[in-house]
Amino acid sequence: MWLEAWSGSYALDEVLAVINAAISGTFLLFQGLHPLMENSEEPDVLTIGSISGLPNAALQSVSVPFYAAKRGQVALAEGWLQAFRGSRFRSLQVNPPYLDEVLPGQQDWDEVETRGKDARATSRDVVEAGLVALTRPRHISLTIEPDADDGGLFP
Repeated sequence: MWLEAWSGSYALDEVLAVINAAISGTFLLFQGLHPLMENSEEPDVLTIGSISGLPNAALQSVSVPFYAAKRGQVALAEGWLQAFRGSRFRSLQVNPPYLDEVLPGQQDWDEVETRGKDARATSRDVVEAGLVALTRPRHISLTIEPDADDGGLFP
């Protein structure tokens, strides 16, 4: 759930919606799926967060409630990483920057492979980063920050 920065006040329902979507929604989805995941040979939780969730990330155009919600979402993934130690579960994260939307079957999806490092990240990058994380050996947990737009620096 997105909530852009602006100089006015936010409605209570806007603030609660953005925080609940990122934190409560992420936690409750995992809690609901956990019993089913117990039956999996390779149970993984892949959290797709945001650069807004990283320490000291610049606000850019995001609201403070969105920024806080994404920090909370990253904290959930980090908490699960600790809680899962010694178990079959893994906690993986992808924290993308601003993205360009690309769709399979369209020309811009195929052009992603030939972009320069200074090009903006895309939704395909998020999918591929998630697949990289999920296909690593079981003894590896990853946090991935695609750095396509600013060379890993989040202004």
